[in-house]
Amino acid sequence: MQSLLWATAIELVGILHIYIAMLALGFETSLLACTVTYAVGTLVYCFSPLMKGVGLIEVSMVVILCKFGYSEEQAISISLLYRLFEFWGPLALGGISFFVNKNNIFVRIL
Repeated sequence: MQSLLWATAIELVGILHIYIAMLALGFETSLLACTVTYAVGTLVYCFSPLMKGVGLIEVSMVVILCKFGYSEEQAISISLLYRLFEFWGPLALGGISFFVNKNNIFVRIL
């Protein structure tokens, strides 16, 4: 039961990231749009042959957000800011950590 709660919390944080991206950019927010966009992006990620769905998730998010009435520019901005939170930021921090801790054998193994 505890693992289900953690998994649900992680998904809610993902939806919250889209919501925060909308707020940060000053666009009208919609919890339904955030939820549907996140769900579709997650499904695309599951079936994507590319690493973490690079490119495909962004395109699917733009399509869904446009269906909810956002302009293409708004949808692209939201999806790229979301991916910065979810993928590019953690990837960059992980890379920096990897190179800073060169002598740590546990970092190299994992």
